[in-house]
Amino acid sequence: MRKHIFYMVLAYTATGLLFSGYGAQQCLAEESTLTEQHYFPDIPIVLSATRMPQSVEDAPVAVTIITRDMIEASGATEIPDVFRLVPGFLVDYDNAHVPAVSYHMLPDRYVRQQQVLIDGRSVYDPLIGGVHWMELPITIDDIERIEVIRGANAATYGSNSFMGVINIITRSAILDKGTTVKTNVGSEHLREGFLRYGDSNGALDYRINLAYRSDDGFRGRHDGKIIRLINSRVDYQVNDRDNLMMQAGYSEGPRQMDDVIDTSIPNYDMNTFSQFQQIKWQRIYAPEDEYSLQFYHNQLGTIDTYVRTDYPVYWDGNTNTERYDLEFQKIKRISPKLRYVVGASLRRDQVSSQLYFNTPDTLSNDIRRLFAHGEYHYNRDMLFNLGAMLEDNDITGSNISPRASINYKLTPKDTVRVSISKADRTPVLLEQYPDMVVSVPSLGFYDQVIYNGSTVQNEKITEYEIGFIGQKLRDHLKYDVKFFYQDIDGLINALNSPVPASIPDTVDGKAYVFNNYDSADIRGLETGIDWDISRATKIHVAFSSIHISSTDNREDYSKSAPATMLSLLAMHNFSHGYSGSVFIYSRGKMKPLVRHANDPEYMDPYTRVDVRLAKSFKSGNTSQKIAVVARNIFNAHQDTLLLNNVARGAYISYQIGFN
Repeated sequence: MRKHIFYMVLAYTATGLLFSGYGAQQCLAEESTLTEQHYFPDIPIVLSATRMPQSVEDAPVAVTIITRDMIEASGATEIPDVFRLVPGFLVDYDNAHVPAVSYHMLPDRYVRQQQVLIDGRSVYDPLIGGVHWMELPITIDDIERIEVIRGANAATYGSNSFMGVINIITRSAILDKGTTVKTNVGSEHLREGFLRYGDSNGALDYRINLAYRSDDGFRGRHDGKIIRLINSRVDYQVNDRDNLMMQAGYSEGPRQMDDVIDTSIPNYDMNTFSQFQQIKWQRIYAPEDEYSLQFYHNQLGTIDTYVRTDYPVYWDGNTNTERYDLEFQKIKRISPKLRYVVGASLRRDQVSSQLYFNTPDTLSNDIRRLFAHGEYHYNRDMLFNLGAMLEDNDITGSNISPRASINYKLTPKDTVRVSISKADRTPVLLEQYPDMVVSVPSLGFYDQVIYNGSTVQNEKITEYEIGFIGQKLRDHLKYDVKFFYQDIDGLINALNSPVPASIPDTVDGKAYVFNNYDSADIRGLETGIDWDISRATKIHVAFSSIHISSTDNREDYSKSAPATMLSLLAMHNFSHGYSGSVFIYSRGKMKPLVRHANDPEYMDPYTRVDVRLAKSFKSGNTSQKIAVVARNIFNAHQDTLLLNNVARGAYISYQIGFN
């Protein structure tokens, strides 16, 4: 089966006030010389905020764009690390192949409150929740850019777009013609190899990638990994109106597993495989008059077995999850002032796990969705956005997630945004139907680990936002300041509780029960700045200040984010093909992902500094690049139970492209 698939794939409050105030003065000074450029500034276009192409200043929610240049300059070899560039985002690791990427709070490794898309395809796990980043059948070099929606966006992408949306946009096949070979070699036995081939045949462009990665993981841990993957993309211009995009991918490999919490779990290897297929048809009648139809299928499987060392229990953690999704969408402009997008989708999630559900049967959840969003320009300065998503699912029934915003131009280059949105997060199948049992009949041993002892409801959030967006210094500096308040109810977690007498348990008479135990209020501000100091020098800054108040009945949500975070990426292109960058990431103290009762409540403040130097050159019909990246050059250390520290190290990268 796997071979068949393989071959088938072949700055603070003052910042906003200062910028808007400065802009008003500049507007008065420049009023007599306004040009068309003043009314149509160079603001990036985003696709993920409303499903309609919009400038960042017209979007109803805060947006951060991570470009291809930023990804390369960061020196990251794994996708999760680039989110340190986004205001309010936390990145940590349970082990070297289980990263946790979260917006505003990180109580545990299962980040269930945000949606992650790849070219509009959801990769959210319907079994446990969150995203299995290392199992995605793409590489960091496949990415053209990433749009990060910083705020509730269920009105656009539905349940689980609860606190934000990450949309990873891969490179079009037309951009990768010829053959490219790349390798990365470095510390912790990092070994990576990439082979990409792309070409065209008339109106058809195609690309195929092969990749291999291995590393030893974190020092002191048995958590290395091997990743083997293949993916492909085809873009076909059928005629003047119709476009067809097809993608497929497959990855597999062993993951070293240890457990620093339970020493009776031996070191062993878990094997994973992941695959997807996606096809999207688009018909364009005119600019802003188009239809699209998309279908995709995801599958993720794990082979996770071992025998405990304290008693003869064979652990069968094998899982299989699949998602099928069909979606129709229409974008239409009906007047110079008004345009809209409407659509509908059908989705089926199905999972199987003897461990989690105590049955070999497959469980499923069907989701039906209707969505609409309208954009209305009241006049040159005022814009209204209004949207909603209606969902009906087999777990919790129907819910509606609305959003409304007003964007007002204070000056031709400065905009203020006021918005309110509501969103739901539907429980994943494990949260709603758990029945996890460990038993040894020959010893009379029976332990109910998790049981279905309650009816779990949706998590709910209401978010209020005031944002300032604009440009300064002759459009060389772009800024984004967001003030926010998030009211979250019904946070789902598991509590160790006495089991009913009807459920046998010979160990301690207790088991975990999922329920809506907590609520939380999150407030603060975020700032993003992109400053093109010159054609050669660029700086990206992301800052956030976050305060969380929570009931903390089950989890220490109030400690799950640092009070402040700051990241800075400085990039400079020297002469003769040389370039360099410095990436600084700093955060305040926060709770670790895992701790024993007597462990410290907080991790100390942490600052990591990475440096990259590169040289690009041409030789004959080849384009070549050599880069050296030094990571954590000051050897910053986090004293945590998980020992998931990025040690000081380096790697060298070499790439050659044959045109």
